[in-house]
Formats: sequence, structure tokens, C-alpha cells
Amino acid sequence: MEYVNIEEHFDPDDFPRLLTTQDIDVILDNIPLPFCPDYNNSLLIRDNIKAMLKDSLKDKKLAPSQITNLINHIVMQFNNNQVIPGTAVGMHAAEGAGRLQTEIPLRCIR
Repeated sequence: MEYVNIEEHFDPDDFPRLLTTQDIDVILDNIPLPFCPDYNNSLLIRDNIKAMLKDSLKDKKLAPSQITNLINHIVMQFNNNQVIPGTAVGMHAAEGAGRLQTEIPLRCIR
């Protein structure tokens, strides 16, 4: 497949390639701390997110010029998916945790 220059400037080195460990580190260093009352929990949550992203990014191809766009997209998704403090999430969590235990006995009755 040949790339076509649709812009006036063209960088021949800006082709999609596997991300290097340095590229992945730059991406992961921009992940913000999640809101959490305990600082250590915030670090633990962010480290888990970094580990999951590192595993998924190591076999992805991306043009070097698009790394900044990827960082912005990850941060935007991170900020959009946080739960607002004070939101009642206990009922949803309890419902999700207890659903399987409720369905199993009901299946046996049928």
C-alpha cells in the first residue's frame, strides 16, 4: 500500500509503526491521578490503569505525529468516565454483585 501526500508538508518518517517503549512511557506519563480521598489509592488505581494500557499499546501501530492526539483522547476518556463524588453508585454495585447469586436459584426452580 502506498501513502499519498494530501497535504503540502510531508514527513517520510511519519508512517504508522509499532510504538516503542519510550513512546508508551510518554503516553502513560500523561495519565492523571484519579480523584480518591486517599493518595495511595489514587496511585494504585493509576498504576493499574498504566499496566493495562501498557499491555494493550505494545503491539499497536501509530504514526509518531498522532501520539499527542492519542494522549489527548486517553485523558479525555479518563476524565469523562470518572464518577462524580456524591453520586449514588452503591445500588448499582450491589445489584451487579448480587445478580448472579439471585439468578442461579431461580434457574433451578424452573
